[in-house]
Amino acid sequence: MGFFRDNKARLFSVIALVAMLALLVPMVSIGGASKVFADTIDYYELKVGEDTVAVLETEEEAYDLITQLRDTYVEDAKNVVDIKMTPAVTVSKVSVPKNEQQPTVENNMVNVLDSLLVSDENSNEYIVQEGDTVWEISMALGMSTEAIQKQNPGLDIENIVPGDKIVVKNTESLINVIVEYEVESEVSIPFETIYEEDPTMDADEEEYVKIEGVKGTKVIKERVVKVNGIVDQVDELSAEIVTEPVSRVVVRGTMNQDDYDDEDDAVIIDEEEVEDSYYDEEESSDESYYEDDEDDDYVEETSSASSESTSSYSAATYSGSGQSVVDYALQFQGNPYVWGGTSLTNGCDCSGFVWRVFNDCGYAISRWPDSDFPHVSASELRPGDITRYGGHYAIYIGNGMEISAVDESQGIRVHPMYYSYSAFWYGIRVIG
Repeated sequence: MGFFRDNKARLFSVIALVAMLALLVPMVSIGGASKVFADTIDYYELKVGEDTVAVLETEEEAYDLITQLRDTYVEDAKNVVDIKMTPAVTVSKVSVPKNEQQPTVENNMVNVLDSLLVSDENSNEYIVQEGDTVWEISMALGMSTEAIQKQNPGLDIENIVPGDKIVVKNTESLINVIVEYEVESEVSIPFETIYEEDPTMDADEEEYVKIEGVKGTKVIKERVVKVNGIVDQVDELSAEIVTEPVSRVVVRGTMNQDDYDDEDDAVIIDEEEVEDSYYDEEESSDESYYEDDEDDDYVEETSSASSESTSSYSAATYSGSGQSVVDYALQFQGNPYVWGGTSLTNGCDCSGFVWRVFNDCGYAISRWPDSDFPHVSASELRPGDITRYGGHYAIYIGNGMEISAVDESQGIRVHPMYYSYSAFWYGIRVIG
């Protein structure tokens, strides 16, 4: 008992020391774990699809770059419905041990953004073969002759010979930023031109405008999809007419010189009957008979001429195929362009041409059929579809070609898609 009393203080000291050691062990373990964790460095990878395009120090920098990329192609933020990017652009966190090689960190954000906006350019070559024509090459490449010439400045595209090399460059963006808008705008409605025939007016006399045409207006709401700032698709959601258009009325004469000749002949015959009184009644009757025969011959002759003048065009068919519409439309190449017109022979504008062709073929469409029929993309086009551009309509005939009433200098002609029009909106499928 004396031993325990004498060593009681020492025993308590040992117990206290053991307790302190027990507390220190977890602290050492925690300190060791913290040390291991602190031996790594965190980075943030900016990825396009599965590919890493940049390594950044902070997560904030990575997401700021994504925002700048999106904003590059946003033109009207208040009308934006949706924004997406293909391939997807994502941010991924990675931790690299300090004792391993560290990735190269991009500090210049402008350079990273520029690299994301750059497009890859691919070049294809075509060697001109025996029998090739500029037109056939243009159709095969899906480009206008003007575009081919621009990409090949050292080549005389109109005088190509076998062996000539044509280089065509295509660009493809690394990232497509797709922005969807809903926009409301007021647009004009073209007026039609109506012709009135005046039988008392000489056919050679200059036409005159009886009533001036007035454009109408309508408010349309559209869904517009842009890819990298270029219009890819437009769908009309609603339309409300504010003012109806007023048709332009043009008067033209129909009296021919033959009509005057007939009147003069009638007067001369009457004068002869008065002056040559020695003709008896029977002879006068015979003379009238022959004159009637001549009139009949004239009617037959003019009727035949009229028939011949219209027989150069084949009648529209109702086969229910887009090709039949194309075949009918192709007959009118070379005829004039008249703004607001709807005549395939005397003149029409782009919408008037499309409207008249389809209605002649038995398809009741309006001058602006966008919201009446389904839309198709450029890759889905087939002969007989209507191609819609910003401010222009045409009829697709196949192989990247179409026919339309282009303008006053060119009239109705066949040309490659996108001819003089930068933004293809969509195709309109009326048949099937």
